[in-house]
Amino acid sequence: TIERLTEIFRSTILVPCTACHYCMPCPAGVNIPRNLAIFNNMYAERSFIRRWQNKRSYRALAGSEKKLTAERTNGKATLCTNCGACIPKCPQSIHIPEELSKIDVLFRRIWPEKAQAGKQNLSASSI
Repeated sequence: TIERLTEIFRSTILVPCTACHYCMPCPAGVNIPRNLAIFNNMYAERSFIRRWQNKRSYRALAGSEKKLTAERTNGKATLCTNCGACIPKCPQSIHIPEELSKIDVLFRRIWPEKAQAGKQNLSASSI
């Protein structure tokens, strides 16, 4: 039945984001829907190739403010400043900064040295 399929689908995702883009644009330049989709895909995929593709997709996102422009707000979860501007805009009632924090932690575990370098670049650019 449709209800059973819906239940199975929902059990395979961590964040119920529908990619409606109401949360966009993010003042910090984070591509919120893309980050959440990558997070869900990392959780749902068991294939090594698919997981590698998701990691690669995350690496393609901008990791520093220098790589962002007004037209290209395609930033990683790391750039989230927890301003909360996205929260009231989300029709799914997702606490987006909290989810972005989880994504940041996940990818720090995968590439600890790259995550650390990104944080240093971010703090150096805010001086």
